[in-house]
Amino acid sequence: YPPFAAYQADEAFLTGTSLVILPVASLNGSPIGDAVPGPLTQRLWQAWADMTGVDAVEQALSHLPAEQRRELEEARR
Repeated sequence: YPPFAAYQADEAFLTGTSLVILPVASLNGSPIGDAVPGPLTQRLWQAWADMTGVDAVEQALSHLPAEQRRELEEARR
């Protein structure tokens, strides 16, 4: 996709084997969408967790310091 498409997107994410689904907050310093993760990314995370029985977001959060984890969990709701 050309950068213009990303600048116009409501949300963006990358996928891969180890990171599963990774929301993208900005491109070249310009924000993408209003919320990160966006609603589609959240639905994909949930669908993947339901299908595999693995909550990748919970696994990632479990490695963070308690304060940072709380902040991100609040933003996740």
